[in-house]
Amino acid sequence: PHTLHLPTETGSQQYTHQIKELIRLGNILRAELGLEEVLQQIVASISACTGFRIAVINLVEGEKDCLSAVAFAGASEEAERMLREAHTTVEQMLRLMRPQFRISQSYYIPHEHSADFSDIPRGMDRTVDDYEPGGWHPEDALIIPLFSPHKKKLLGFLSLDDPVDGKIPGVESIEMVELFASQAAIVIDNARIFQEREAERVALEEAIVQLRQNLEQVQRGDLRVRVRSS
Repeated sequence: PHTLHLPTETGSQQYTHQIKELIRLGNILRAELGLEEVLQQIVASISACTGFRIAVINLVEGEKDCLSAVAFAGASEEAERMLREAHTTVEQMLRLMRPQFRISQSYYIPHEHSADFSDIPRGMDRTVDDYEPGGWHPEDALIIPLFSPHKKKLLGFLSLDDPVDGKIPGVESIEMVELFASQAAIVIDNARIFQEREAERVALEEAIVQLRQNLEQVQRGDLRVRVRSS
């Protein structure tokens, strides 16, 4: 395994920078920011700190079996548009998660297997002309599943592409990316919990209003009213 090196930093400087950025992101989690705004900051940090020029977060849409690309770093406008319109399914992504592709908690899919997943849009900007044998191929893929820390439920995926040094990442590099991915998972999980509680609060308020209206009708002598509880 080897660690990716950014051109202007030594290994220790890069590691210090990564840790500082993780602490900063941890503080952002406590700020009053919207979900997409925080996720955008996370992918920007991933792109700046982990040696991958391109980072994209895709979220599972509610109870549906499809994904929405919601945060981008390093992708061209055309690639971003393509990914937003793709609506890749969860089933398609799960096909990538083969045991032989697994490194730590992530999945590196070599280009030799790209034909097996040609139905999954990538939004690539690089071509095979940029490829140096033995290094990162434009059709290689690296995905990190994002799981809820509480329910262990799949929330989405982080996709990475175009490493700065042009090399295939090792375990150490991927484990650092996974630390950033865990921050994204916490943000998404907290946002979903808030949405669920907000929906419960609205439903409770509506039920109380309906109950009050029913009781007022009964008080006026209308005994035909059916009082329902929910």
